[in-house]
Amino acid sequence: MILTKSKKKSELKKLFWKKKREKEMEEQNDFIDKLICVSEKPKIETIFEDFRKKYSGTKRGFEIEYKLFKITCKAYKLKLSEEVAKLLPAFLREDDLRMKAWRSNKFFPARATLQTWLRQARWTQEFEENKAVQAKSQLERILFGEG
Repeated sequence: MILTKSKKKSELKKLFWKKKREKEMEEQNDFIDKLICVSEKPKIETIFEDFRKKYSGTKRGFEIEYKLFKITCKAYKLKLSEEVAKLLPAFLREDDLRMKAWRSNKFFPARATLQTWLRQARWTQEFEENKAVQAKSQLERILFGEG
């Protein structure tokens, strides 16, 4: 049987769309499996794992880091369930300050490894506002008569 050029094209298109549908179905099944697994995991571990994945420094495996987080919370007498929700916002705030300092050519320490960040309970750390920016805005208010 001899296939013409247009029939070959249509056969290739059918094959392409068939494989694409199969791949999409496979991805959907994987997504459903992940949802089932996540719902079985305790909420604290799920939140910690989400934070760990988003932390953009050197890190080790989930079990090691989670155990370290529990030990740190116990050492600082912190409630695990309350502290786990503070991890990601604290990391994002620190990262935002790092970027602001970098843009204004100011010094800001390099990002710590996740192990160091957890051991030192850096999510509890408070940062001072940039006093140079505050002074500049006060000077502008005085010069322009706003305050």
